[in-house]
Parts: sequence; C-alpha cells; structure tokens
Amino acid sequence: MKKRLFLPLLAAALLSSCKNNSADECSFYAMDTYITLKAYGDGAAQANEEAQKKIKELSSELDPYVEGSAIQSLNLNGKADTAGEVRGLIEASVGLSERTSDVFDITILPLKKLWGFDTGVLYIPSAQEIAQAQSLIGSDRILISESGQIELGEGQKIDPGAVAKGYACDVVKKIYADRGVESAILSLGGNVMAIGQGPDKSSWSVGISDPEGGTDYLCVLSVTDKCVVTSGNYRRYLTDDEGRRYGHIIDPESGRPAESDIVSATVICESGTVADALSTAVFVMGSEKAIDFYKNSDDIDIILYLSDGRLLASEGIAGQISATKTVIQTIKH
Repeated sequence: MKKRLFLPLLAAALLSSCKNNSADECSFYAMDTYITLKAYGDGAAQANEEAQKKIKELSSELDPYVEGSAIQSLNLNGKADTAGEVRGLIEASVGLSERTSDVFDITILPLKKLWGFDTGVLYIPSAQEIAQAQSLIGSDRILISESGQIELGEGQKIDPGAVAKGYACDVVKKIYADRGVESAILSLGGNVMAIGQGPDKSSWSVGISDPEGGTDYLCVLSVTDKCVVTSGNYRRYLTDDEGRRYGHIIDPESGRPAESDIVSATVICESGTVADALSTAVFVMGSEKAIDFYKNSDDIDIILYLSDGRLLASEGIAGQISATKTVIQTIKH
C-alpha cells in the first residue's frame, strides 16, 4: 500500500484581531500542530512563557510514541504511578468514555495501529484481526487507585490524542487565571480556547474551516469563555492504491474508520477536555445519534455539517453564527 497520511490543517481558527496592541503573543510547534497563544494584561508575558513550557511538557508526556513518556511507560508496563496532569487526563477520559457509551475511548490504540495510522502505511485488516483488536478496547477496564496508580486491562494500550489538545487548553486556562490574565485566545490545531472577552470588550470570532477546502470558512462564531473544537475525517486519512480514503477516526464499535453522515462536527463548551473528546464522539455517532446526545446534555452546543450539504446548529449557539456557507437549521434542545 502507498504511504499517504494527510495531516489536518486548522479546523478552527481565530479570526478577530483586536486593535489593542498590548498583547503578548507566541507561536510554536507541539502536539503535532502549530500553536498560537495570545494574552493581554500585565501578567501576559509570564503566563505565555509558562504556558508554552507546560504545553511542550504535555506534548512529550502524553505521546505514546515518545521514548520514556508517561503514556509509553504505562502502555509498556500495563501500570504506572501517575500524578498531576497525566492522571487528570486519564481520569477525565474514562469519565467521557462512560458518558458517550464508549464511542470515545482512549484505549483505541490497538485499532489505530492495526489500520496503520501509527506509521502512515495503510493496512486493511481481516474481520478476525479487527475482532482481536476490539477485544482490547474498553476504558471501563482501567483501574485508578487513590494512591495514583493507573492499571490497564491485560493487553490494553491507550492513546490520548483525541483529548490531549483540549486538555492542554484547560491547563493553560488555569495558568492564565493564576497569573491574572482575563483576556486571551489560544489555538491548538482544531482547538480554539477563548478566555474572557477581547481587550476591547468584544467577543472573540472563531472561524470553522470549510471541509470542501479553499480559504473560505464554513461559518464564523462569536464566543466568550468557550472552547471550540472541530473533528472530521476530511483532512487526515490514508488512501489505498485505488484512491479510496480511510479516515483516521476509528469507530470502536465497528473497529473500522468511522462512516458518518457528518463531514464536520464542532462542539462548543467551557471545558476544552470535554469539547475535544465529544467532537470526536459526535462525529462517530452520526447526525441522528449526535442530535439525541446533544438534547440529553446541558453543557455543550454543536455545529454539524452533513454530507448532504446541510448545516445544523444547536439553538444555544445558532444566534452567534455569521458568515455561513449555507442556511442554518436550528437544533432545538
């Protein structure tokens, strides 16, 4: 098979650029994406310096392929003593797996490796191979002791990739709060965290990229104190020799790349961790189940761009959307 792994461009991007020039801004590469931090106020420079250091630390510790990382050690040994952010991410991920009925699951790594998404070389597994990998999936088998030890089920391996950037957003948000920064915006790939208002007291504008390509946006959101995360299989996939695409988001239930009528799934909420994990889960669910999931949730809003060209937005966010590619259909709660 040909080695063709297409990496994602920004699925959500900061559009507004406030006229106030007192911002401290830094850009760097970590967590397999380009990251931009922009903060305002007296503590902004120190906060950004601390935030950049922390993100790079998380980038290493949470990567299952970094030699000696916390996640690699856990995967190799089946158990590890963890503390701080690593333990917090795993605990949050287990809870989000339960919330989504295992549609989101950090024990997905055996399936990702089976299909070749760790190497970028596509492999089409047999039904037997898929079933064997699926037998290792299940966050409910992760044991977390009060002393801080994490123990995986036999043969299990975890990959926090579908939640790590959102979790990093929450960690940086706390750093800003501790440094007295009340106005900031950060972009980690398809994850945008808006903290407070802009320095001119306006909302932040966040653009959702058009899955069909080009420089246009699917829509633009006005948000305050929210994280906006978009997931989809349209920019990261493997292809076979006949040009068939296999998206990088795996459905744990089928053991195959997710086949969804959703092209682009965006989740908006206060928690970056929740938004990141649920954007993946909502994509895998498909529109019907995703809408039901939203109606049974009280902490999120969603935007769904469907394969038939429809743009759906939950009623809590619909009024904050502008410059849409198409007419919005509102989802009632």
